[in-house]
This record gives sequence, structure tokens and C-alpha cells, in this order.
Amino acid sequence: MSELRLNYLKVLVVDDNRSMLFLISDLLRALGVGNIITATNGAEAIQILIDQAAAPVDIVITDISMEPVDGAELLEWVRKNPKSANRFMPVIVLTGHTELARIVQMRDLGATEILAKPVTVMGLSNRMVTVIDRPRRFVEIESYFGPDRRRRTVPYSGDDRRKANKGD
Repeated sequence: MSELRLNYLKVLVVDDNRSMLFLISDLLRALGVGNIITATNGAEAIQILIDQAAAPVDIVITDISMEPVDGAELLEWVRKNPKSANRFMPVIVLTGHTELARIVQMRDLGATEILAKPVTVMGLSNRMVTVIDRPRRFVEIESYFGPDRRRRTVPYSGDDRRKANKGD
């Protein structure tokens, strides 16, 4: 991770649990992230993203379960709302709910990475390296916009229905 210049990053951490907010912020600082902004729910995060549009956030790390706006709604806003300064922004979703249906929901909303709680420094650093050093191309079809959900290249003989976007 030392080759990555994390001191230039602006990361928004969103969690309604203040202890988790401080933990993630401390871990990011230990990894060398230079600018960390925090929000306690999705509504606050959306306002920060709108206010920071001139100097946009580079990465969002968000919990799923929050009120009044949860992580799924925040993720959907980032990917679909015209006020979003960067629809291609990496979004790492934190969750203590690792049921397959929940993971599929986050993937289908356009999560870049998912990180299960309890969070470890290794898990967080691995996700950070993945979104920075190995970004996936974005695709847009009628029902989906976000990172390519396929992580492996497997031969496919049908029509390619994906539409490349400028974030490639």
C-alpha cells in the first residue's frame, strides 16, 4: 500500500454508530489518507457530496443500516442522481448483514466493494487498494449502472449488451 499516494484522497465515511465512524476514520488515517470527512447518515452524506461538488469526494465508505437515509439509498443517489458530482465514484459498503440477498442488493445498486463487519485494517486496506489500483470498468444497461459485476473473464458467446462509459 505504500506505493499508493493516499494522502491526496478525500474519503467520506458514513455510519450512524459514532464508535464505528471513529474506528474507520482512525484506520484510514493510519493508512495515510489525507482528508477524511464524516457523516452520521445518508442524508447528511448526500448534502456533503452536493456541497463538495467543486472538489469532489474520491471514495465513499458507508454503512447500510441508518436513518433517515440508509446506505442503499445513498448508493442509489450516487449512481443515479443528476446532482451527484461523480457517478463513477467508488463506494465501499460496510455491513454486519452478510446474507446473500443483502450482498446481491448492494451489488445490484452499484456497490464497488463490500466489507463485512467487524472491520479489520487488512480488510479495509485491501478494499482501498482494489478500488484505487484495480478499478473495474463501469457499465450501463437499462436496469443497471455501476461497476462491472463480473470479476472474471469467462468466454461468452452471446451479444454484449453492456455500454461502455467515460469512467472506463
